[in-house]
Amino acid sequence: MPVDWFHEQVSKAFPDSNIRVICPENPSDTHEAEILLGSLPADLYIGYSLGSLWLLLNRKLLPQKAIKALLAPILAFSRERQMGGKTSETQLKFLIRVLEKNPENRSPLVNFFSNCEVPFPDSLLNKV
Repeated sequence: MPVDWFHEQVSKAFPDSNIRVICPENPSDTHEAEILLGSLPADLYIGYSLGSLWLLLNRKLLPQKAIKALLAPILAFSRERQMGGKTSETQLKFLIRVLEKNPENRSPLVNFFSNCEVPFPDSLLNKV
């Protein structure tokens, strides 16, 4: 998800707020989460999609009195699992194979996101 797009969407909803978007490099790294969340204390934490799962995973690092909002938590990407995902399992397996063969090539991700139902502009796709 492009950081600029997400920042813009949150800014529209909370126009007078100081908004910082956190995108962990390695979502499973607890140390990175400690650094990111510890250096950016907030009154409100919003996790969108996989970010909501990241907040759940690191909930002990969030201030207890802070408000937490989990938006569109996708518990499984494939629509066959019926847990929020809209992409076929075949598409996901293909995308994973393509990315494993050439992890530096971002065009499969750009194509994947451009075919999703996420309403961000084409100009931001290169930031995925």
